[in-house]
Amino acid sequence: MIETLVRAGHTVVSLEGPGHGRSPGEQANVVLFARALLEAAAELPPLRAVIGHSMGGASVLLALQMGLRTEAAVSIAAPARLLGVLRGFAHRLGLPARARAAFIRQIERDVGMQIARLDVTGYQLELPGLVVHAADDALVAADEAQVIHKAWFDSRLMLLEAGGHQRVLSDPRLGEAVLELLARAAAPARQSA
Repeated sequence: MIETLVRAGHTVVSLEGPGHGRSPGEQANVVLFARALLEAAAELPPLRAVIGHSMGGASVLLALQMGLRTEAAVSIAAPARLLGVLRGFAHRLGLPARARAAFIRQIERDVGMQIARLDVTGYQLELPGLVVHAADDALVAADEAQVIHKAWFDSRLMLLEAGGHQRVLSDPRLGEAVLELLARAAAPARQSA
């Protein structure tokens, strides 16, 4: 996808979230990622689009609620409701009910926000967007994309039959869809009389 955008003449800046990969930090969560996006955006020229994958996609949507300015946004394989994701994770770990509840409370203390607030159905998403998900994603159910799309007034939903959670990023249709989104976002809005 990055190569497709660069070949089309776009400048791409890649941000590695706090506590991810080689980035410093001992914690990685959606709120920290969203804040990092806001800090990075403050140092960059006006953004044409912001693209996020998985937790990065959820972070883009949250950052938009926190004031991130961009012409368009893309959410790839992102969860719509983080509470459900965390409950599922705690359940897969085999934690008993009380421990699952304590786990959620601890995360809320860590991020400084109620996890129930991290739900796109309560977000105001008014810019052009693209929601991408693979049907065979084993980490984040494809139903999450439907929820995001329904909450996002001006979004296009792109459901791929295959691609899993990671391989979806290398699907050539993704790069083309992002280019189409950029063209749509750049087109002047029609006004009715």
